[in-house]
Amino acid sequence: VKDKIDDADKEAINSKASEIITWLESNENAEVEEFEEKKKELEAIANPIMTKVHPIFTRSSPYAS
Repeated sequence: VKDKIDDADKEAINSKASEIITWLESNENAEVEEFEEKKKELEAIANPIMTKVHPIFTRSSPYAS
């Protein structure tokens, strides 16, 4: 799959993932809602990219979150 993702999309996913990992490391005691919000932020970046690469990752798919 990684060979099908262009460099700009890889950078977008990696950048957001790094941002969220840093946040997680600094906010271990955050509320569940805050963790869910960060998950949604990452999904907002990753899901459209994954859908472009592999159409199985659509909202109705059991593989989508």
